[in-house]
Amino acid sequence: ALAVPKPTASCKNKLGEKRHDLENDVEINILLATNSPSKTAAVKAAAKEVFAGQTVTFTNATASTSGVSEQPIGNVETLKGAMNRIQSVKSYYGNEKCSFDIIIHVQFQY
Repeated sequence: ALAVPKPTASCKNKLGEKRHDLENDVEINILLATNSPSKTAAVKAAAKEVFAGQTVTFTNATASTSGVSEQPIGNVETLKGAMNRIQSVKSYYGNEKCSFDIIIHVQFQY
């Protein structure tokens, strides 16, 4: 189980800021930079274990771009695609004044 320290300040943050201190009953907002059902299910299963006992809310990004080929080949292209998708959703949702604690994207390579 994840040991989470008690907060020393408000848990509210802006998109992109790290949320350092959480109480055990604080809601965690996760933005998934994917609409893939299998990737979403995998992230939800992992979060259930990592954040056991906490309320976790998931939002799937409506649009994100990777800027790489549909089937990335190699570590460099795979990492670039994942980072591009995260930047894409940060730009989009940052303009919407949304607040997420964690942004996750799962990039698969061949």
